[in-house]
Amino acid sequence: MKELCYIDHAMADEKKYRMKELERLSGFNRSTIHFYTREGILPPPRKTGRTSAYYDDTHLRRLNTIRKMKSEYGKATGRSRMPITLLRALRESGGAAGGSVISETLDFDADGLDRHERRRMEIIAAALTLYTVRGYYRTSVRDIAREAGVSAPTFYLYFPNKQELFVEIIEYVIGKFKKDYREALQQEGDLIVRGYIMLEAFRHNYPLIGEVLNQLRSGAAAKDPWAVERLKKIYHDLTEDFTAEIKEAIAEGLYRDLDPELLAYIFITLAEATFQRLGFDDEYAFEDIAETMIECVYNGLNPAPRVE
Repeated sequence: MKELCYIDHAMADEKKYRMKELERLSGFNRSTIHFYTREGILPPPRKTGRTSAYYDDTHLRRLNTIRKMKSEYGKATGRSRMPITLLRALRESGGAAGGSVISETLDFDADGLDRHERRRMEIIAAALTLYTVRGYYRTSVRDIAREAGVSAPTFYLYFPNKQELFVEIIEYVIGKFKKDYREALQQEGDLIVRGYIMLEAFRHNYPLIGEVLNQLRSGAAAKDPWAVERLKKIYHDLTEDFTAEIKEAIAEGLYRDLDPELLAYIFITLAEATFQRLGFDDEYAFEDIAETMIECVYNGLNPAPRVE
C-alpha cells in the first residue's frame, strides 16, 4: 500500500495527458499504445474513473524511446518492422538502457555488406536479443531463426549449431571492444591517458560484453565445461592488452613490480562493479568513476616505499 501511495504522489508532479494528447505528442495511435500497455512495455495509465485514464511523462518518454529504437533498428537492418522481443527487452530493463543496448547490438553497416554477410549479422543480432531476454541455454536454433526472419535450414547455412554461433558472437563482441580502443591508442603515448581510453572503451562496449559474460557465468555455474573454458578465454582476451600496458608502466617506474596479469584482472573486475553503480541513479558520471579508479590504482601502485 505504501508503494502505491508513492507512485500516486510521483504522478502528481508529472504532466498528465489524455489519450488524444498522448497520440499527438508521441506520434503513436491509440491501438498501438493499448497494445504496448497490454504487453507490459508501457506501464498502465492512472485510472480516475471507469472510462477515464491519464498518462504522464513516463509514458511519453517510453514511447519516445521506442520510436528511437525502431528508427535505429530500421537503419541497421533495412526492415520497417521491429520484432516485439526487442521491445520486451525494453520492458525487462525498465526502459533505462534499452536504446543503448540495441544500438550496440546492431552496430553494423547493413548497406556496406553483401547479402550473405548482412544475413549472417542479422542472425547474430537476433541471437543477442534473445540471449538478453531468455538466456543462451533457453534459446533454441528455431527461436533464433524466427527472430532473424529466416528458416531453421537457412540458419544452418551460416552456422553449424547454436554453440558455434555463440563463439562467433563472443569473437564479434571482443573484437569490437579491442578495435575501439586500439584505434584511439595509436595517437596517445601517455600511459595514464591510455588507461583512461581503454576503460572508456570497456564501458562503451559493456552492454554486450556484460551480456556475454552473464551467459557464460550461468553455464559455468551449471558445470558446463565448454562455458568454463570460454569464460577463461574471454577474460584472457579482455585483460591481455591491459596486462601489456601494466608491464610497460612497471618498466617505466610508474607502478610497483607486482603481477601484471593479476592487476589487469583486478582492474577489469573493479570496472565491472563500478559500471553497475552508474545504473543506480544519476549521482555519478563515467568521468567520476574513471578518474577515481585511475587515481586509486595509480597512487596505490606508486613505487614509493610504504610508510609503516
